[in-house]
This record gives sequence, structure tokens and C-alpha cells, in this order.
Amino acid sequence: MTGQNPAPDEIVIDTGNPHPARMYDWFLGGKDNYPVDEEMGRQLLALDPRVPVMAKVNRAFMHRATRWLAMNGVRQFLDIGTGIPTEPNLHQIAQQVAPESRVVYCDNDPIVLAHAAALLRSTPEGVTEYVQADVRDPDTIVEQAGKVLDFSKPVALSLVALLHFVSDEDGAYELVDRLLAEVPSGSYLMLSHATADFTPKKSEEAGSCTRPAV
Repeated sequence: MTGQNPAPDEIVIDTGNPHPARMYDWFLGGKDNYPVDEEMGRQLLALDPRVPVMAKVNRAFMHRATRWLAMNGVRQFLDIGTGIPTEPNLHQIAQQVAPESRVVYCDNDPIVLAHAAALLRSTPEGVTEYVQADVRDPDTIVEQAGKVLDFSKPVALSLVALLHFVSDEDGAYELVDRLLAEVPSGSYLMLSHATADFTPKKSEEAGSCTRPAV
């Protein structure tokens, strides 16, 4: 792990407030979540019972996209908003295709750091690393990821199911522009995002419901 990450015995997990990574884990049937995450998850289910299916479909998209990128020559991946490890993880898919792939994971939830060992099981030919940082702090992400990734070569920037948790005030467009400014021609943006196009009223209610987790 990069030098700015706290030691395992220094990790403090806020169990009083829900977090998107732990809610996502709950929707996927995982066990690394707390009652506060389940409570908010059930509130979302009451608004839209399709949410667990959306989570699984989103995960499947990440699998397909990563495999396609690796099969088409990408050997560097920066995954922001990683979430709690759920196999297969991004690096496992990329390194199955290209064992020399280099992957940097990034999340702001300490519970993801606590499980980082599962994300750091790289192939001998490749590298996996973890950065504890928030997408709203792109400078730190770039600085730490640059210790592993060569930003003069193509990078796949993964922002899967992340940006709908970034408020307008935080400037999602500017954050993406800042991150993409670091990668050269030939790089890719892998992104999924919730849409309000089909159920605008439910989506507005869901946004209000999840605001404490942002």
C-alpha cells in the first residue's frame, strides 16, 4: 500500500453513518456492512425493489469492460470508488487476460482499507496497490497512483457507480476532467452512472434518501 495509508491498527470505521461501499456490499449479499447501512438499504428497497439487480448488473458491466480493455491492450488501471472486495475483483480479471497488468485501487471508506489485503494479491508479473483517498481529492489520488502507474502510457480510469454520489457542489465534471488530464491519448474512461430518465420521481426520492451516505 502507498505510504499515506494508515496502518491497520490506526483504521477507524464510522459505523454511525451509512457508506455507499458498505450499502453496495449489502445489496450484493455481502457481510461487510453495518446495521446503519442495511437500514438505508432497506429504505432504498422500499422506493425501488430493483436496486439489488442494478448492483449486480453494474458489477457485471465492470467485469465485461475490464476484460475488453485488457484484451485490447490496456495494462494499467486506476479504479476509484473500489468498494469492498467482491470476487472476481478488477485486478483478477485484468491479470487473467494480461498477467503484467498494474492496478491501483482507491476508496475513501476505511473498511475497504481494512480489506485491502484481498485487493493486493497480484500476479508475480503485475502489481496491485491501494490508495486511501476521496475522489474529491484528485491531486492526492494522482500523486499516490503515480508511484505505481506510468501516466505517460495509456490508463483505464474506472469510475463505476461512483459519480452519482458526488454532489453538484463538488463538481463532478471538473473532477473527471482533472483525472483525465493526467492520462495520455489511448486511455479509456470506464464509467457507469445511475439515471433518472425512466423513474424521475423515484430517483429524486432515492437521492434524498442516500444524501447522508454521500
